[in-house]
Amino acid sequence: GFYWKSDDVQLPNNYLTAEKRLKSSELMLKKKNLVEWAVSHHNQLIELGFAREATENDLFPSKPFKRINYVIGFVVVNNNKIPPKPRWVVDTACKHQGVSLNSALLKGRENLVPLAQALFHFRERKFAVVADVEKMFHQMSVNAEDQQCQRYLWRDCDPTKPPKIFIYTAMLFGPTDSPSKANEVRILHATNHADQFPSASRAAIDSMYMDD
Repeated sequence: GFYWKSDDVQLPNNYLTAEKRLKSSELMLKKKNLVEWAVSHHNQLIELGFAREATENDLFPSKPFKRINYVIGFVVVNNNKIPPKPRWVVDTACKHQGVSLNSALLKGRENLVPLAQALFHFRERKFAVVADVEKMFHQMSVNAEDQQCQRYLWRDCDPTKPPKIFIYTAMLFGPTDSPSKANEVRILHATNHADQFPSASRAAIDSMYMDD
C-alpha cells in the first residue's frame, strides 16, 4: 500500500476534476491524432492486468472505503524518438480543493544506488552487461484498499458515452512513494534469492541504477 503521511489522511471527492480533465485529454488526443493509440494502450493495460473496470463491490461496498481518489491521465509525446513516441502519464500531483494524492504521501527511503557507484563497477571486469526492467513499476500490485485511490475515468474517447470508472491495480509511476517501494521490492527479491542466484542478487542490490 501507499506510505500515507497519517492513518487519518482524508482525500476530497475529486470526481468532477477527473471528469473535466478527461474531456481535455480527449480533445488533446484528437488534436494529435492519437485516439486509436490511446484506446489500444488502455486495452493493453486491461489485458495485462494492470487495470480493471470497477465492479459493483467497488462502487457499492458493504463497508465504506477509507479513501477514494481519481487519478488524472494525459498523453505526452517524445519528439526526440523517431518516429515520435506517445506516452500515457498519470498526474498524481493534480490538486482538488488544495489536496492531491502526492500531497498525502511520504516519499519513503530512497534505497537507490548512486550513479557514481554504478559506474565504478564498469572498471572491475573486462565486460559489462546492461539491462532494463520493462514496466518496472507495473510489475508490482497495490493492495485492494489503496487501489481505490487509483480510480480513473475512461470511455474510449467517445464523448457520446458516459465515463466508466476503472481502477489501476498496479503501482503507478506518478505517486511520491513509488520509487521507494519499487526499490524495496527489488532488494527484497534479490535478498530472498541470493542463495540460488548469488551473482544476480549482488548485481540487483549493488549495481542497479534508477534514473528520474
